[in-house]
Amino acid sequence: MAELDQLALTLVAEQQRRWRGSLGMDVKLSVNLSAAFLSRPSLIESLKETLDLAGPPEQWLSIEITERSLIGCLSLIEHAVPKLSELNIGVWLDDFGAGYSSLNYLASLPVQMLKIDSSFTSRMLESPRSQAVVKAILSMAGSLDIPVVAEGVETRRQAERLAELGCPFGQGYHLHPPVFAENVESVFRQNPSGVK
Repeated sequence: MAELDQLALTLVAEQQRRWRGSLGMDVKLSVNLSAAFLSRPSLIESLKETLDLAGPPEQWLSIEITERSLIGCLSLIEHAVPKLSELNIGVWLDDFGAGYSSLNYLASLPVQMLKIDSSFTSRMLESPRSQAVVKAILSMAGSLDIPVVAEGVETRRQAERLAELGCPFGQGYHLHPPVFAENVESVFRQNPSGVK
């Protein structure tokens, strides 16, 4: 798994370099990394290589960490986080709310983005409890000054309700379907401010 993560980082860096040439700007990218990769002693060196491959390091790369990935390697990540900050690499907590100790991670890590697990987004219109969880996450994140992305936004009604609740960003088919790297340039040209 760690080897696949390294390959993904290499491909992301090469793609960023190509987009810099064709779009004249950095594209903000985030990469999910496995527990096996996060546990490597060479984690920081691997991430440095990624930035070097893309060119002058700007704040374009974030790593997404799921709660499951953190189990058993939190101390390693805590040790690495100051170095990640020095490299301008953000830390996003993915699938937030799906596990049992997410609050502990918020206290331990300088998380720069929370991604609300899609299970809450998909049920929030029918389930008052799911909607209450979404509200609680947004309130807590607001208190900590952490931006939030709602995953799994599949319908206009979900997007509208999230906007009413104050969720600034979403991810899902309703907003934009996934695209291959070669099609990203046309998406940016149609919407220069980016798809949120």
